[in-house]
Amino acid sequence: MVEILQNTRIAIKLAISFILISIFIVVIGVVSVIDLKKINSNADSIYSNNMMSLQYLNTIHQNILKTGEYTTELLYVRDKNNRLTLEKEIVEFTEKDYKIIQQYENTGISSAETEILKSYKIHIDEYRNIRNQIVTLINADNYDEAIKNVNKLIEIRTKVINDIDKIIQLNIKQGEIANSENQSSYQTANKKLIILIVFSLLISLIFSFTITTFIKRRLKKVVNFADKLGDGDLTSYIDIKSKDEFGKLANALNKATENTKNLIKEVQENSSKISSESEELNSQIEEIYSKMQAINEYTTEIAKAVEENSASAEQINASEQEINSTLIQLANNAEESNKSSKQIKERAVKVKENSLNSSVQAKNMYKEKQKQILKAIEDGKVVGE
Repeated sequence: MVEILQNTRIAIKLAISFILISIFIVVIGVVSVIDLKKINSNADSIYSNNMMSLQYLNTIHQNILKTGEYTTELLYVRDKNNRLTLEKEIVEFTEKDYKIIQQYENTGISSAETEILKSYKIHIDEYRNIRNQIVTLINADNYDEAIKNVNKLIEIRTKVINDIDKIIQLNIKQGEIANSENQSSYQTANKKLIILIVFSLLISLIFSFTITTFIKRRLKKVVNFADKLGDGDLTSYIDIKSKDEFGKLANALNKATENTKNLIKEVQENSSKISSESEELNSQIEEIYSKMQAINEYTTEIAKAVEENSASAEQINASEQEINSTLIQLANNAEESNKSSKQIKERAVKVKENSLNSSVQAKNMYKEKQKQILKAIEDGKVVGE
């Protein structure tokens, strides 16, 4: 279970906790609704089957007493002017009693009530027959004969009232039982709700505490690692081996730290290499600088030599002109002198050619050294960059 919890994503963990809480809320709501419906049904039963029954029975009881009073008044007061009114009232109460009995039967009476109701109907019919006989005798002004039936009427009325009282007591008892059941249902529902609420609360607290502790511990590890990393400590790592978001974050940070260490190590190695190469470059620059100084000195010497060769060439040119003029003058004098002159001229030409060749060689050497110097300077710039 712990391993599964560790490898589950945080979003799923939170969703599971919310779903569990929602399930507990739904269960509590459903149980509450069911129990409330049961309590409401019992309350409706108490009202419909007991309270209404008691109301009907009490009305019948009162109507019987009133019809008894009206019969007694007819028998003993003997007011002929009021006789029709009293007889009409007796008939109306009798009709009301019929309707009330039908309504009472429609409330859904028990088998015990049905048995008592049968006895009631027998007695009430007997009571009404005797009462009608008395009324008939009164209308015939035969009061003495009517009075003889009074005791029998009272006896039968007592039985009717006893039947009604039995039904009333039965309804009261049924109401008490229904009320007791209702109270029991309420207490049971209350206990269920308390148990479910406490159980749901405990499960929610345990699950919430577990997830909170789980997240808190891993966050603490990440924060400690970040603090050490901020202080420049690259030797620490996060020890989280779960497969959730924290595990992925830990692996990524550990990998980043390892890459950073390798990068720093590589930078240090490259720095050492660059330092050694810089020293070597400095020595090469010094060597090039010393060579450049030597080249400058050599160039100066070449320039001096070129100047000397240039002076020699000018001197040779002057000698050539002088020789040419002399040869012109001597050509006319003699062939021997001409031959001598030709030989001298040939020598002078050779000297001139040698001087010119020396001058060309000096210029070529100067250009070549100049190129080497420029190349050395360019190489020095490249190395400096």
